[in-house]
Amino acid sequence: MQLLSEANCNIILNNNFVGVEAPLLYVDIGGKTNIKVLTFGLSREFGALAQGCTIRIPNVDPVNPIDTGYYNQQRDATDYNKPANEFADIIQPGALVTVKTGYGDSNTVDTVQVFIGTIDTVKAKFGSNGEATITILCRGKSKKTVESTIFRTITTTGAIGYWINYPITSTVTEFYLKYADTNPYLYEIWVDACMRSGYAEVDLDWDTTWTTRQSNCDGDAFKMCTGTWMDLAQKVADILGAYMYEDEDGKMNLKVANNQVNAGNDTLTLNGTTYTTLEDGGYARAIYESIEVTNWMSTEYTRADWDFDYASNSIRRSAGSSIGDGEEIIVTYTYCAWVFRPKTLFGIEQIVSHDDMYGRIVATNEELKLVSSTTLDALGDGSALSTNKTLIEDVPEYVNQTQLDAYTAAKRLEMRKHYFNVSLDCVAVPHLRVRDIICPLLWGTVTGLYEITGFSLDFDAETGLEMTIEAVYYGSSGVY
Repeated sequence: MQLLSEANCNIILNNNFVGVEAPLLYVDIGGKTNIKVLTFGLSREFGALAQGCTIRIPNVDPVNPIDTGYYNQQRDATDYNKPANEFADIIQPGALVTVKTGYGDSNTVDTVQVFIGTIDTVKAKFGSNGEATITILCRGKSKKTVESTIFRTITTTGAIGYWINYPITSTVTEFYLKYADTNPYLYEIWVDACMRSGYAEVDLDWDTTWTTRQSNCDGDAFKMCTGTWMDLAQKVADILGAYMYEDEDGKMNLKVANNQVNAGNDTLTLNGTTYTTLEDGGYARAIYESIEVTNWMSTEYTRADWDFDYASNSIRRSAGSSIGDGEEIIVTYTYCAWVFRPKTLFGIEQIVSHDDMYGRIVATNEELKLVSSTTLDALGDGSALSTNKTLIEDVPEYVNQTQLDAYTAAKRLEMRKHYFNVSLDCVAVPHLRVRDIICPLLWGTVTGLYEITGFSLDFDAETGLEMTIEAVYYGSSGVY
């Protein structure tokens, strides 16, 4: 993932997208990069169901406006069709598509990849007024997992089965884990399911820092698995309390929920009035209002003593500062992937609703007669739900009380987090990713940290690049 450069950051902050700073869109369709794009739309969200994008292009010869149908597959040299061109057999289902976007004057330096996948559908439209366009519908690489059905032949018995068991038993030897373990970690089952659907291991990224082995695949916990490999992979992710998603590079990810750190504590030496980059620089940037500067004697310096540059994520002594030249200071702060201020935030909607909340959460293993129950209690705004509104789930994968209790506790935490939601219409920051932490900073309205659950990017050749972000409450920003 390309980091957001200081130059890119300054363009976005200045909100001046003209000339060489206008939004760029670089599209590679089947190896061709010289196809004009009218519009591009991308939607990405939690969950690994294949993410999609839509590309619309003019179906006209760039140097001959009356030559419509220029990109059609059916063009050939017969009397009834126009001559074929270099784009023959390019814009068709199955072709690889890569999209990059950003700000600046270089398609290679100033853009970041936001999509890679293949074409699903091509729609050519012709109007009586001479209009000719092609709309290309694409899906990400994870569609192979969505579409690949769990299917194996049981040769030891001569019967055919559309299922697979975890753990692998000695009686069905052809059902094997690519990780040779008959009682695997749950994340190994996830890796196995993804690889069986067609992923290479290099295209999988998973956490292994789970709190327990989750070795509950003993005793046929995953018995008679059916459906698609995505169904199995998602089941594992749900049990682990993890997030599964396809990223902008086409990789499949399995990540622990809420495992990000957003607090900085740096010891720096400031010389002259030269800016010094905070240690948590690069992709993340500090929130100016959360910065506190002290020395080793705990003397707190005011904001008049130092300057902060958001674009470069760096701090320096101000003119006339009480901080001594060459003095060692301690800087504490909250940081996140991006701070949206009124200048880059066109609109914000805050949503709180009891619709998807439950006063009580109950998990059971009916076969083993195990029950775990927890109440949601008062929410962040003081409202509460009746415990008569109960969410009940049977989770046979959990085979002891400790596992069930951990599951309901995690479910409770996740449900509370999703009570506060925001939707932002904002300047497009194409470097942002699902699960990034952002801070929409509107005084008296929203100042917390929010975790991105989904976003859309829309490019129009005439109006530029826009972004809508959906996010849930993550934690305090340290801004008061």
